[in-house]
Amino acid sequence: MKKIIVMFLSVICILSLTSCGEFAKDKVLDKYNQVVESAGDMVIHKDNELVGNREMGVNSYVGTYTAEYDNFTGQEILFGGTSVEKGNGTTLKWHAESNSETGTFTLSFAGGSDPVSVLMDDEGEFEEEIELASGSNYIYMDGENFTGNIQLSISEVND
Repeated sequence: MKKIIVMFLSVICILSLTSCGEFAKDKVLDKYNQVVESAGDMVIHKDNELVGNREMGVNSYVGTYTAEYDNFTGQEILFGGTSVEKGNGTTLKWHAESNSETGTFTLSFAGGSDPVSVLMDDEGEFEEEIELASGSNYIYMDGENFTGNIQLSISEVND
């Protein structure tokens, strides 16, 4: 249903763009981007749905997450969103530490139309930079009977 609403709004915006002046086009694109971002934010799990504690930064792409898992099986979408304007050169720096007692986990990144990248799937400490694509970009955790802890910190790299 959400996809249908977004698609309908997209069609309306495209039709509007063909008959508007430059100022009106900018306003329509801005509103369209706001709708897309709102829809993208609905994908991220709410704080009360997460095992751990998340602190959002200046937007839903950055922040910190700390969790103690006890035999966790499932998925948590931790950070990210969907945006027409985000991406195209925006880079995130992520730092993660984990200790694993039992089970398995992966921290993954899904960005744009690129294949999903596994950022971390073993205990230890890792750091990497990720370039966002336009569209949807999410960092999430999958666990299978996972007992252990994860600390994740994501910040935007300023050029």
